[in-house]
Amino acid sequence: MELMPRRGQHWVEADLRLMLPETAERRVRQISGELLVALPGQPLEVEFPLPADGRLEPGTRLRGERGKLSVELERITRPTEDSLELRLAATLQGGGGSVESFRGWLLKNEIFLVGPEGERIEATDKRTYRFRDGEAGVACRFNITPPLDGFRLHYLAVEEVSEQRFPFTLNDFPLP
Repeated sequence: MELMPRRGQHWVEADLRLMLPETAERRVRQISGELLVALPGQPLEVEFPLPADGRLEPGTRLRGERGKLSVELERITRPTEDSLELRLAATLQGGGGSVESFRGWLLKNEIFLVGPEGERIEATDKRTYRFRDGEAGVACRFNITPPLDGFRLHYLAVEEVSEQRFPFTLNDFPLP
């Protein structure tokens, strides 16, 4: 089960529903386990210019890096006449098992364009299209058409994710 706080919220509440035992027991003597909490690090911003004609030559990729986060523009397509879809690969270096949590935050990360006059253009749609070995692919659609002279892609994400384990034990409680 993965729980994520909403933006600006600093806590998460969860219900853990247990099945009643098939025996005539009226009390639970002990339940123990471990909670794994993944905590995001500081946000980083990766940015790089878009090609003016809105095209990437085959085999060409644009890349931006900051700290342990790297973002690569893999492909630009035009799903409709008045929109562009950018396919990005985001990689969190050395994330270990924390990369699973990185995937949960992926669609909450800010991805936007900034034009030559400083105007900010938000993605109208974001979806993941790949997740493997610490790399996640996200497709973003923008209502914009070439030329893209002076436009820059901005990607804000956490630099790292740290995991902390919290053992718990619940002792001697009644069953309904």
